[in-house]
Amino acid sequence: MIMINAEFHRELQESLKAVNALSEGIDPFSGEVLSEDTILNDVMMIRFFYRLHGQFGKVIDIANKSQKSRVRSQADYIITPEQIAQIQIRERDCFMKEIAEQIDCLGEDINGRKFQTRWISEWLVACGAMEVRADDNGKNRKYATETGRKIGFRTEVRSSSYGDYPVTLVNPEGQRFIIENINGIITGTPVSCVSKGCEAK
Repeated sequence: MIMINAEFHRELQESLKAVNALSEGIDPFSGEVLSEDTILNDVMMIRFFYRLHGQFGKVIDIANKSQKSRVRSQADYIITPEQIAQIQIRERDCFMKEIAEQIDCLGEDINGRKFQTRWISEWLVACGAMEVRADDNGKNRKYATETGRKIGFRTEVRSSSYGDYPVTLVNPEGQRFIIENINGIITGTPVSCVSKGCEAK
């Protein structure tokens, strides 16, 4: 599954527009026609820009379809405001898995599935509170961003016999943030995080 957050999606769209302009012999920054003697107007370069434009479009389409499929799956999970009010905030740092398990004890899925920890982490990536980085083995891992650290998330790198791996801990403020946004997590609706709070995108 391809997961892209709002910022990456915006960058893809901007890149798509730039490549489209180049494929038509237009400077994407000034909007002026490229000079005849520039390498960017070479017939081979124009063909390359056309192919690249098509690939960018495919990536965006696949990502959008994947996102819609994921949202439909999560939207089957039901939890009422009364149940959300029962979720307790721990006075210590905890794992996201602990929060997910507590949510799952209260809510229910019409297909009998559990509330997934990854729903929280993927939503936090979309919000900009976490980011995905590839480790030395090329495996994608999630880490708290500077924005995430400001609202209660921190990532520690721990070691095991299989190598180093990141663990994200959530303090009471971060737990409250997750609980207040459970419905957004379920529907896949990200919020734009700022230093003293968040607002819907």
